[in-house]
Amino acid sequence: MGQLVQVKGGEVWADDTGADGAGPPVVLLHSGVGDSRIWEPVLPGLRPAR
Repeated sequence: MGQLVQVKGGEVWADDTGADGAGPPVVLLHSGVGDSRIWEPVLPGLRPAR
């Protein structure tokens, strides 16, 4: 679920893609040159091992 979150000076897009919320939150930021797709190669490494 994604949503815009109001922060001082503007807003930030937040996307909660966690499956169960059991792990710690991770914040991935980009420089504004791209978009959140730059993190797609990283996401598999952040998922818990089963």
